[in-house]
Amino acid sequence: MTAPGTIDGTRSSARLTVAGLAALFAALAPFATPATAASFNCRTADRPAEVAICNTPDISQLDEDMATRYFEVYNAIGYSARKSLKAEQRRWLQRRNACGYNPSCIRALYQDRLDVLYSYGD
Repeated sequence: MTAPGTIDGTRSSARLTVAGLAALFAALAPFATPATAASFNCRTADRPAEVAICNTPDISQLDEDMATRYFEVYNAIGYSARKSLKAEQRRWLQRRNACGYNPSCIRALYQDRLDVLYSYGD
C-alpha cells in the first residue's frame, strides 16, 4: 500500500514541476507573438505586412484602433455610403499590403487611414 500523496511510494516534488514549467515558458517567450490584431488573426498571418503588424506592438495597436473606428463609421452610415467605405477600405488594404514588411510604411498608412476615418465624424 502506498502512502497518501505518493505515487508508488515516492513523493513528487511540486517545486520541480513549477521550476520545469518556468524554464519552459522562459524558453518559449522569444517566440511568442500577439495572437490577434483587431482585424485579423496573427496566427494565420501570411502576408509580410500582416506579420510586421503582429510583430510591432504600436502598429498592432494602430490596427486595433483603425478596425474599431472603421466599424463605428460603418455602423453609423447608410447603405450606399457603406458600399463606398468598403471599396475605400479594400483599396487601402492593397496599399498597406504593398508595404511588405516595412513598419514605417505601414505605420504611416495606418495614421493616414485613421485621419480619414475620423473625418467622418460621429
